Amino acid sequence: MQQPDGIDWLEPTTSEHSILRLNKALYGLRQAPHLWHEAVDGFLISIGFVRSNVDQNLYIRSDGVLLLLYVDDSWSPMAYADGSSEKAIDVKNALMKQYQMSNLGSAKLFLGLDITRLPDASIVLS
Repeated sequence: MQQPDGIDWLEPTTSEHSILRLNKALYGLRQAPHLWHEAVDGFLISIGFVRSNVDQNLYIRSDGVLLLLYVDDSWSPMAYADGSSEKAIDVKNALMKQYQMSNLGSAKLFLGLDITRLPDASIVLS
């Protein structure tokens, strides 16, 4: 392993054989998604979610709100039980306060699945 080009501005405190410590995971590094997930996991647990034993990216709250993380994507789908829409809005607001994000409304496409909502409140995936 070698130091990157352009590091010479640290001279004379470093030499070619010095070791540099990375204090923050950078986008594109192998450990970045893991550290991102670890941070989000801690936040979701702090607001009352429990991680599912079946899927490490599925978080469940006792008030009927479910959140599925899609690593390194711009959004994550959230589902909630009848009567829990106020709780889901609270979760969205907490996430928007903690992270730079916006509410894009109801999902129409997720991982190649078309999502159609019918008037009788059923959902068709295709």
